[in-house]
Amino acid sequence: MRFAVILMSVSPYMAANPWCAQHLTTPSMHFFAHYQYRPSSHARSMSQDKGTFVRMKCLILLLACGAVGWAQRCDPELGAENLARSGAASQSSTYGITPIPEAGKAIDGITRTNFHDHSCTHTSNDRPAWWKLDLKRRVKVKSVVIVNRQDCCPERLIRAQVMIGNSADGNNPICGTITDVSKASITLCCDGMEGRYLSVTISDRAEYLTLCEVEVYEEDMKKEPVPCWE
Repeated sequence: MRFAVILMSVSPYMAANPWCAQHLTTPSMHFFAHYQYRPSSHARSMSQDKGTFVRMKCLILLLACGAVGWAQRCDPELGAENLARSGAASQSSTYGITPIPEAGKAIDGITRTNFHDHSCTHTSNDRPAWWKLDLKRRVKVKSVVIVNRQDCCPERLIRAQVMIGNSADGNNPICGTITDVSKASITLCCDGMEGRYLSVTISDRAEYLTLCEVEVYEEDMKKEPVPCWE
């Protein structure tokens, strides 16, 4: 939506009502729309037959914040702790080459995207193909960042599901499904989902699962949410 206006008054005819505000920019995943207040002398009117005075207030903040809630970014902040580094990783199988592309390669802190740099995982052609991380404690997860392989076949990760919960067998609620592999780094917003176990699973087909890095960031419970008007 490139342009929109909010009309407020007592007229049942939309075109006859004055502008309360106009929508100036298109909201994206992380940024909310900006509104410009436009006051009008017609925003209040008198009910003659009932003798009551009716005021129509232009509560654009209420409209904006009520529609989208609090402004939250799920990108990890500078200096945020990557909890995956202290976890324990496993996977459905390990592809039989040397050096061994074991599950722990995805939490070694190395984000290189060429598999032949020997810092990515690789399963066999499994159904389902899965990678699991034990965080060793229950965590309210803010976001998960996955670094995908780029020297070959990044499309293998399409429709992979990231799940978070307390079930060790991986049967947990879904944080998100990967649908876009056009960039090496993929961020999924988990909105404080709680769990000890995180998994990346491809279950709809037999597939090789390769992860060059997985990062997990915790929801900051001490930080106050940022109001959408700031």
